[in-house]
Amino acid sequence: MKVFELTGGVEGYMKFYPKDEMALYSGQYAEANNLSELLWNKPPELCLKSSKHNGKKYKGKIRKVPDIGHFSPGSLIINERTARTIGDYLKLFGDMIELKIDGEIWYSYVVTNVLEGVVDTQNSKKSSAGVIHKPIFIKDKLPTETQIFKVPENQLIRIYFNDNGDGTLQKLLLNKQIDAGKLILAWENK
Repeated sequence: MKVFELTGGVEGYMKFYPKDEMALYSGQYAEANNLSELLWNKPPELCLKSSKHNGKKYKGKIRKVPDIGHFSPGSLIINERTARTIGDYLKLFGDMIELKIDGEIWYSYVVTNVLEGVVDTQNSKKSSAGVIHKPIFIKDKLPTETQIFKVPENQLIRIYFNDNGDGTLQKLLLNKQIDAGKLILAWENK
């Protein structure tokens, strides 16, 4: 069994930016007690292609538009084609809200499937602040079917996808030609 971290677009991909960066970092968003809840209930206007940041080339190449990207930790932004293709599967493990970005339909995807007791907190690697950044999963407690999930130890930051070798990952992303950005191998049972 393998567990991957699903990060969305990375280097070489366009990133999502607030249309009005100053509004995001001042006013209601800066004063919010629960920023992720506010972002979910009243998402800021975002831009992608129209952002001045995305006009810059990466290693001499034009940045690609991601199928799956991110704006805030612990959530993803997916394009309309990805939502049509695997949206029903994604909804088994989270919620989607429609967004308009540069005049196109995108979706914010927040994983609500939180698996408790699947991380070996004693042996996982932690930062100096005690935050788990390299989890060790307990194989017998992971679901046998492929799922998208978060863990309580870092549910605001990381999204995981377990692959039990049945080909679900291949069928969902690779065969449908969905560019998931970078799938990072977070853990493997050897």
